[in-house]
This record gives sequence, structure tokens and C-alpha cells, in this order.
Amino acid sequence: SMSGCAFSPDCSMVVTGTAVKKGHGTPQLHVFSTRTYEPLARVDVDGASVVPILWHPKLNQILLGNQVPGDYS
Repeated sequence: SMSGCAFSPDCSMVVTGTAVKKGHGTPQLHVFSTRTYEPLARVDVDGASVVPILWHPKLNQILLGNQVPGDYS
């Protein structure tokens, strides 16, 4: 029901994550050009749905948050 996104430090790209139901696929990061809207990259991510995303302006690294599937009881 929600998704995160972040812009690259120079605003030439935007990254967003996908949401998946537990056991129904692999979450991914999708990177798009802000000039052409063309997809630039797609990266599989371990764990569950990707929601919080930060593209660090000085390190030029993408940080994301998700929950690793497992038994948390």
C-alpha cells in the first residue's frame, strides 16, 4: 500500500522499490532516468518489500529498509 522513492544527488535518476507478498516474488529496486523516464537498472533485493529509501548525497550510495522473511515469534 506504500512505496518509497529517492532522487540521485544530481537529480538525473530516481529509484523506487517494489512490494511483494511473502513468498510471492522477489523485491527489487528500479532506477529510472528523470529526463527520459527510461528504466536504467533493476536490482533484486533479499528480504521483503522495499519501502524506505535514501540516496545519500555525499556517499552516492542507496540505503534501503526492508524486513528479512523469517520466524519472528
